[in-house]
Amino acid sequence: MITENGKDLIAKYLLGYVPAYASYIAFGCGAEPGDAYDGTEETMQFEMLRVPISSRSVVNDAGVSKISFAGEIPLEQHYVITEIALWSDSKNAAAQSDSRVLFAFTDDERWQTLNEGNVEEIVYYQNPISGDTETETGDINVSDYIFAVDADNLSLQTNRGGQGARFLNKTIMVRGDAFPRKIFIDGRTVDFSRNASQDLLKLSFAMYPQAGNDPGDINAWPGSPNISATIRFMRDPSLGINDEDPPAGAAVWRIEDMATLKYNVAETTLGDIKTSAYGFSWADTRYVEVEVDSFDPTWYFGIDAMRFDNVTSQNPLYTMSGYSIVPTPEAGETGLIVKKANTNAYAEFRFGVGI
Repeated sequence: MITENGKDLIAKYLLGYVPAYASYIAFGCGAEPGDAYDGTEETMQFEMLRVPISSRSVVNDAGVSKISFAGEIPLEQHYVITEIALWSDSKNAAAQSDSRVLFAFTDDERWQTLNEGNVEEIVYYQNPISGDTETETGDINVSDYIFAVDADNLSLQTNRGGQGARFLNKTIMVRGDAFPRKIFIDGRTVDFSRNASQDLLKLSFAMYPQAGNDPGDINAWPGSPNISATIRFMRDPSLGINDEDPPAGAAVWRIEDMATLKYNVAETTLGDIKTSAYGFSWADTRYVEVEVDSFDPTWYFGIDAMRFDNVTSQNPLYTMSGYSIVPTPEAGETGLIVKKANTNAYAEFRFGVGI
């Protein structure tokens, strides 16, 4: 679908006022197949990546002429796609601090566990986490309260239709009784000092029941627990933290009793994050921690990614000109578009044309 902003940009393009209306294809994971959309969208629900359009053509699709835009998805990575968009450019040249993925919770980011003051490494499991030696059940049988695993681990791909992390192929799993354990990263700058209070911060996560579904009904969903979590940004973690009255150099984002589904995106504006009354600058932030309140211990909170979206820096040349959500799946299907790691994949976005 051409967005409302896209219609305006295409008109300017036809008049020669702007150089392009579609230069990049973006892929996101925040929507659910079959979700409604109406063309008023200005950003994706959770954008994962953006690639340049490599080919353009006019095709006949069931008797309808359409403009086709195609782009190549990077070979190495794993993505589960539920939304696709066209953008006029790769970035907003008018933004001093542009939209970006902050954390993907991968190995190279070096997240660790903090357990009542004790730092522990996060164990990474490569083998099936069910421990099954004959028939894979899809159960999670790991003793660790917090661990890392590939999103395409065999146990997480068996009897779990539509479940799982979607961005890249690593996720950090937090069991419902892991509290007061939390994860943290030190020495990583998170600077929003040049952004507006209405810009957005997003955290995406998946919910996993401990047990896989019955093989005869792999898409079943038993209903997941509500989640409360706290994300803290600090200059000096040695000062400790009081969420109600953060010390100097600290900010607290509280997610409170959020209803959950298989995949979820929590969102806040920067202005709604509680900052210290004793002095705070995003430019000084170098430490981030994520702590999940206790919930049903037969469930896991799978942390996927954290993203920042600049929605306030206006630029007439920079627009999401097209947007689409994966359609409602057929019975027994999930509707998810899965791009597996180390496989070639091209994606196409089509605009209908006519009078």
